[in-house]
Amino acid sequence: MANNVGFSRFVSLGNKCDIDEVDMLEAMGKDKATSVIVGYIEGTSRGREFMEVVRKITKKKPVILIKSGTSEAGARAASSHTGSIAGSEAAFDAAFKQSGIIRASSVQDLFDYASAFSSQPLPMGNKIAILTNAGGPGIMAADAIGGSRVEIARLSKETMDRLKEKLPPAAGFNNPVDVIGDADAQRYADGLEILLQDPGVHGVAVILTPQGMTQVEETAKAMAYASLVSDKPIMGAFMGEDSVSSGVHQLQKSHIPVYGFPERAVRVFARMAEYTAWRDKPVEKPKSVSYNKKKVQEFVDGVTARGQAEVGGEQALQLISRLGIRIPKYETGEDVNQAKKLAKKFGYPVVLKVASPDISHKSDVGGVKVGIDSDEALERAYREIMINCQRAAPSAMIHGIEVHEMISGGKELIVGMNRDPQFGPLVMFGLGGIYVEILKDVAMRIAPFTESELEDMIHEIRSVKLLTGARGEKPKDLAAAKQVLRLIAKLSLDFENIMEMDINPLMVMDRGQGVVAVDARFTFERS
Repeated sequence: MANNVGFSRFVSLGNKCDIDEVDMLEAMGKDKATSVIVGYIEGTSRGREFMEVVRKITKKKPVILIKSGTSEAGARAASSHTGSIAGSEAAFDAAFKQSGIIRASSVQDLFDYASAFSSQPLPMGNKIAILTNAGGPGIMAADAIGGSRVEIARLSKETMDRLKEKLPPAAGFNNPVDVIGDADAQRYADGLEILLQDPGVHGVAVILTPQGMTQVEETAKAMAYASLVSDKPIMGAFMGEDSVSSGVHQLQKSHIPVYGFPERAVRVFARMAEYTAWRDKPVEKPKSVSYNKKKVQEFVDGVTARGQAEVGGEQALQLISRLGIRIPKYETGEDVNQAKKLAKKFGYPVVLKVASPDISHKSDVGGVKVGIDSDEALERAYREIMINCQRAAPSAMIHGIEVHEMISGGKELIVGMNRDPQFGPLVMFGLGGIYVEILKDVAMRIAPFTESELEDMIHEIRSVKLLTGARGEKPKDLAAAKQVLRLIAKLSLDFENIMEMDINPLMVMDRGQGVVAVDARFTFERS
């Protein structure tokens, strides 16, 4: 009420003995009196329906939600890398992204977004102009833009020339546009009008600080007039609390969102630009992918018949191979002499791994040695592996040693899946090898996902430039990595008794040379 935001409905669901958030979202999506849906949720028991309903709504009206309970403290223990990283928070984050939900991280964000979405036109792009009477806050706004998908609008020459005609010589004519401290309401009005007419500007944040010549209320009225004649969003950042209160009240009365600090205004514009991109994105269907389901079914049936809950190493790679994903050549030797014969068969260098169904993460216990280039090195590595495993896992059953073809020249990735109880298969992609649990540079999406969602997932990781050809490196075969993600998504949808899985590392080679799954692990539902 204080911010002049109207409510069409206000519903508390309590403990949801009958009606839940899915029912209410569906009803409010159809309600003509509701233009923006705002909510607080702690969880949902109907994850797939939740996503299906919200996807339809967000193509017509914004849904802004705050999700509590984001701590991973209560996450269940998991045997796979994916399971240990994924939790309900990761699933909700993916569900929100794939459903077009605008996520608020605080109650302040919730109402910051609501006031703008309910009162301003949506921007037709992501380029913002900043109009300010103080350099410092303008720089802070520009800094906030640097941390988002919003861009500082590049002003046209015509706009710059017009600004120079209207503003004093001491003003700043680049974006942010600084009308300087003695600006009156007319100077703000002139600058705002010129910026709004630039086709490269999709919205304007107006920053006002109370200085000796500042006309607070009159500036707010000038902004209200500009809003009436423009189809671009305008938002205010009026700094000064009591000393700017008359302008704040005027903006609220005129249905222009106003915030106490510039970062909040930029954050709001970013969410509006992201929502426009979501709303205008064509509806996609997941790309179809196939594998030999009969062969995979035979493998899964065998695991189930034996009552195995976990499958790793050589056995897991057999399943990966049945999906059509390349794996290294490997065989298991019972002792060091058999291992030497296998190494000569494959050709040095090779990789040695302990063959044990009881050791999940072999590198953690010293059960992996790479770059073995001679018989002497193999004998040393074999002894070290056996000693390490005896010390770290004395009760583990050891079947011998796996000798693997050594794969070199690629980048290590991880592809995994964890089955979320509400949303289903949560597929993970990121930097792999030993770094996955240290850096946690991963992205997740709920299966099935579209091609654009797949592209977003890959480019969401911070280390993506290592894969696209940074600093003179050859770009990696991301097309092949995408195919693996599609296959894992389909596998997880086809076989609901697969609860968790990792391919780690998945070596992605140079473009056109494919991928190789070097190690894998599966966890099956106990019957």
